[in-house]
Amino acid sequence: MELDRRARLRKEVEIRLAEKDARTSAVQQGVNDVTLDEKSSSLSRPDGIQDCNLSLFLSKRFSDVTFVVDDAEIPAHRLILAVRSSVFEAMLYGDFWETGSQRITIADMGITAFREMLRYMYTNNLNITDDIVIELLLAAHKYDLRHLEERCSQYMQQKMNETNVCSFLNVLYNLDAFKDITQILLAFMESRWSIDCKVDFTGMSIDGLKYLVDFLSLRKRARDFKYMHFEVDLFRRILAWAKVNCEENGLPADGANMRKALKGCEQLISFTSMSSDEFHCAIDFSPNFFTVEEIGSIFTKLRYKKIKLQSLDMVQSEAMSMPLNGFQCPTSMKPIPNGQVTAFSFGAPFVPNSSTSKQ
Repeated sequence: MELDRRARLRKEVEIRLAEKDARTSAVQQGVNDVTLDEKSSSLSRPDGIQDCNLSLFLSKRFSDVTFVVDDAEIPAHRLILAVRSSVFEAMLYGDFWETGSQRITIADMGITAFREMLRYMYTNNLNITDDIVIELLLAAHKYDLRHLEERCSQYMQQKMNETNVCSFLNVLYNLDAFKDITQILLAFMESRWSIDCKVDFTGMSIDGLKYLVDFLSLRKRARDFKYMHFEVDLFRRILAWAKVNCEENGLPADGANMRKALKGCEQLISFTSMSSDEFHCAIDFSPNFFTVEEIGSIFTKLRYKKIKLQSLDMVQSEAMSMPLNGFQCPTSMKPIPNGQVTAFSFGAPFVPNSSTSKQ
């Protein structure tokens, strides 16, 4: 009996040793079958969370949603977007998300701005430029990306200049969410305003232009904005806008077409606060812009003593032809030549002839 028991134990040990050797051999064989690409992949896996997210940025790997922007497809990952944005969480995991619906069309952003927004959401890195900062700012507000919104606002405050301030204002002026940055932009424009500044209205919409002209005119009338010859300078800038608008629409830049383009914006300018010399200069910018009645009315209010207002016809002829005590509109204040679609180039400050006096 004892011999039989020992024989059975010996047999079981031999069987287990054989099974162990078989498993070891199988594992070794599996290791040998691993390809070089698989080894390389396992060795190159990112270590940190940020590196992991960077490896997934614009990658189809594990992607479970696709955005269509400007007819281009951009792969993304719902989990990452939902963690960063409460709006994306509701969009991608809420009741409105349809199982199997993995394509979302983005119609209010360009592809460059959308990619930068995703880059920020995946990596916290960001490449902002003047061309996309407004799109990013609006998208950050829409998708509840508050830190991105702050970074866009900081960029605008640091990078705003006479060239881009109007393009920023043109989008933000009527949005309540951006009142603070709008006030900063307006204050910057006031501080930089001079006859030779490069503030260019030509890229603004008519509503944005009206808002800006009204703001500046109100500030001037409230005596908070101290700038000599402001009204005539502002008038020539809106004429520059009107001429570009006419050119873009294939219309001659005459007085009638410019007035149609401005849609009453010129009425926001206080012509009666000009001197007679300044208003004569304004007429010279676009001789056909004002009607005879308007010229007569304004000169009457300006007490233009050089012209005897016997009839409106006389007002027109004399206002257009009479020299004003030797006053001449400086070259820097001349209107834009027809066909030229750039803003006014500003030269020496507008200083009336010493022989003239402000009425």
